[in-house]
Amino acid sequence: TPIKRVMTPNPLVITPTTPLRDAAALMNGNKVGCLPVVEGGRLVGILTVIDMLAVLVRVLSGGIAQKSSAQSR
Repeated sequence: TPIKRVMTPNPLVITPTTPLRDAAALMNGNKVGCLPVVEGGRLVGILTVIDMLAVLVRVLSGGIAQKSSAQSR
């Protein structure tokens, strides 16, 4: 079977500066497990659900500093 018969044509894409929250909402809302990351019309990476889980694990374990609402005001 040729790939073109099973691939997703014109996939949703994000840029390297897309906030993770927006990418997660896009994935969830469209029921996709990965998003191509495009910059200047060129593929520069792929963001997967596993990538986002890794970030979540780091956040929950204190590995990534989170701004409190008081700090961000």
